[in-house]
Amino acid sequence: MLIPGSRAGRVAVSLAIPIPLACGVVSAENIDPRNDGSRFAPFLATTAMVLAGFLASGLAAARIVNNTINPVATLTDDGRHLVLTGPIQCDGNQPADLRLTVTQRSTGAIAEGTGRIDCTPGLRQWEVRAETQGQARFAEGPATGVGLAITSTGRGDADDAHQWRVEVIVVEEEAP
Repeated sequence: MLIPGSRAGRVAVSLAIPIPLACGVVSAENIDPRNDGSRFAPFLATTAMVLAGFLASGLAAARIVNNTINPVATLTDDGRHLVLTGPIQCDGNQPADLRLTVTQRSTGAIAEGTGRIDCTPGLRQWEVRAETQGQARFAEGPATGVGLAITSTGRGDADDAHQWRVEVIVVEEEAP
């Protein structure tokens, strides 16, 4: 996969241009001034499609390069929801799906939540509201958060997945 601006991308572009010359398709000897160029149209169209494919494939892949869950989770709705936040950064522009699970051993509570964010080369902040599963409620204190971020192409195919774990402190939501 070639990323525009990368060394491999520059090499592909620099090779795509002289290929017709190296193959002898275009040279001073075989250029007929009366030829309207249609003789080379299929070759040039194929070369253009291959080059476009290289460039498009580089745009379609973004890797997650920075992510975490912030160390404080906010408790809401009488312990039934947690609000989690954190940064994420990719090396390209692509949507990222987030799945978060938080567990608290002292209460047996489990919360799960999902979100979606446009992952970019700049650091972005996400927020996910996780809902408890079952009857157990969260209380103030330590908990464990696990995050999963999956980037996907425009066709919906996953091309990177990264999982991480962070110890968090659950705190009550401040009154307005």
